[in-house]
Amino acid sequence: MFTKITQWIEENDPYYIQRIIFHKTLYGVVIIAFANWIFKPVSFYALFFTGILAANIHMGSMFKTNKQKEHAIFLPYITIIIFGTVLYLAFPFKIYFIMGVLSIFVLLHVLTYFYLNIYKPFVPLLLNCILLINNSAPQEGSLQTVINFCSAMLLSLFLALFIYKTFPNKYHLVVRRALIIYLKVLRQKVDNLINNKQESLYPSALMNIEVVQNHIHLVKRSLKKSYYRIFLFTRNIFMMLAVIPIQQDNSTNQELLKIRDLLDNTIYALKNKIALNDIDFAINTNSKPVLYIYKNIHRISSSWNFVCKK
Repeated sequence: MFTKITQWIEENDPYYIQRIIFHKTLYGVVIIAFANWIFKPVSFYALFFTGILAANIHMGSMFKTNKQKEHAIFLPYITIIIFGTVLYLAFPFKIYFIMGVLSIFVLLHVLTYFYLNIYKPFVPLLLNCILLINNSAPQEGSLQTVINFCSAMLLSLFLALFIYKTFPNKYHLVVRRALIIYLKVLRQKVDNLINNKQESLYPSALMNIEVVQNHIHLVKRSLKKSYYRIFLFTRNIFMMLAVIPIQQDNSTNQELLKIRDLLDNTIYALKNKIALNDIDFAINTNSKPVLYIYKNIHRISSSWNFVCKK
């Protein structure tokens, strides 16, 4: 039973992305629930829904660096505190409230269109969160309610930063899995060359390239450079395999068999998180693409062994 469940998870989440999101969300919900039990903020909506919104923005794939993700945490809190307070104080005056909602909607769209384009998809979510929190508060427009609202928001901001800083960085797992699948595509390409089979593998390769490019900037600093090198060397091999003709001589075919074995060893090492053994790269070939492929496999081996030492 557990084997089938594991297989199903691997089939539906081959890059480990959804599991990271699930673990981070579960961790965040537990922290927020514990904080709500300890501090008992007046506005639970301000504490909980703003934290969920910040998590959604923070996990957006459009943020390429950790610095951008840190900025993405502050944005919903600053926006909701400012505009939420304005709308709450204007609520007793229906005309001003309607004008305020429309003005905030237009202002957020203008700001995201001209200055913060990366946040444009989140404007409707921000506005919905503002209205939901306002609707949950007493509507007499008191200053004490505003203070309670802001204190709950600041507590939520502190918890969001705490969750972000304390949750372990697992993005190297995403990159490693994408590289393994990318290497399997290369292995299939070598098989096609050996068997004189013509099959386009560009869609599979490009999909893995995109996954690596979207997540490699989020890998922790001690591993980022090595993983980036492995990615570059793997991409070099793919480009060299593309220039080797389908019909080749017997010596080139023998070299391709060796390359396939080396790729199998590399895939096994990355999958099982073990270092690669030293390989004899003193080969005799007149094919420049084949020689270039050997050199890049050697570079992948060196970079991966460095990762294993960390």
